[in-house]
Amino acid sequence: MVKKYYARNGSPFKKGEAQKYGERLEQLSSKNKGKLKPEAVIKDAQNKGSVFHTYFQWDDTEAARQYRVQQARNLINHIVEVVVIEGVQSKQRSFFSIKNGGGNKAYVTIKAAVSKPNYRVQLLNQLISTMENATELMKMFRGYEK
Repeated sequence: MVKKYYARNGSPFKKGEAQKYGERLEQLSSKNKGKLKPEAVIKDAQNKGSVFHTYFQWDDTEAARQYRVQQARNLINHIVEVVVIEGVQSKQRSFFSIKNGGGNKAYVTIKAAVSKPNYRVQLLNQLISTMENATELMKMFRGYEK
């Protein structure tokens, strides 16, 4: 029986590509005693015949720009502030990613995230999805305890 692979919600690639990507990642993992490293995927993707080749940006100038955008996202996502929730201080993210008009993504402050209904709905839906995924992952790990 062939293992079936799917793309996670929000995936940067088409759902139909998940199967071939998953199979190749499994092969690369098997070649390295069950361990998969990003460097091995990049090395494989350099071959124009690789299933991964078109996924990567091979123009170094554009790749550098995209990497800096990712670094900026990483920076934004790791800034927290102290907020008071039901009388208890808690460190929470300062900025949240939302989709604004036209489907473009941007970051908004924690105040905007909780005060604007559209943003709040988006973030609650993200949280629900995260919790559902975490619940399924916990079930999987608990299944291996036996």
